[in-house]
Amino acid sequence: MKNNFFRKDLNLKKRWWHRLFLVIFILSFISILGNEIISYKDGLGFQRWERTSTLNERIDTQLSSVEELLQKDEKISDSDSPYVLNIKDLPYDSFVLDNVYCSNRIDDQIEMLMMNKGIDQLLIREVYGRYENIPLDDFKRYLKNNKINCVTTDSYTSFDPSGSATGKLRFLEPDEKFQNEYAFYKPSTSQTILYLLGTSLLMLLAYGAIFGMIIVIYYKVLLYIVFGNQKSINEKKIE
Repeated sequence: MKNNFFRKDLNLKKRWWHRLFLVIFILSFISILGNEIISYKDGLGFQRWERTSTLNERIDTQLSSVEELLQKDEKISDSDSPYVLNIKDLPYDSFVLDNVYCSNRIDDQIEMLMMNKGIDQLLIREVYGRYENIPLDDFKRYLKNNKINCVTTDSYTSFDPSGSATGKLRFLEPDEKFQNEYAFYKPSTSQTILYLLGTSLLMLLAYGAIFGMIIVIYYKVLLYIVFGNQKSINEKKIE
């Protein structure tokens, strides 16, 4: 026999330990591959997303929070990375949804927002300093001149000269990064399926190579150590 990789000369099909090995081998391969795919599916990188629009594309003349601009099943982020989008309930996500307000006429709507949110101060920290209150007209002019359509509402703790806390002060601050960098994303079923199939195929090839090496070692090394090669077996039969 020129091609005797599977050692037909040993009549392995009739040996119980060989059949047991094959059962364990096949079940192990299926179990390990299946568990690997399931664990990857439950990981952060599995779900794929597609961008539906930028935040700036949804801004109109109506003053709206980001949450009001969000559509069903969407997320908003400054990154299209699945590892970022698949993380649930990040504190900063809640802050963006609840505290960022946008309008392409926001300079005319500041007074209304201040009244509705109980705003105490107007800040432009990158220009005027950390907590320097800015006159309303200067604040509105800054928004208009820099074409900023979004502001954030936030608060900080104020202290008296003795260092004792006197309470929270709520403020508004312009932030153009939201209109320039943030976008809305929704889950993509087609991309997720393709990604799962591609990943599963790669895992199949990788584990197939590993288990293939085990098969080679079993037939070419272990069986040779235990039984020798076909020639030596034939010689023993002749003797």
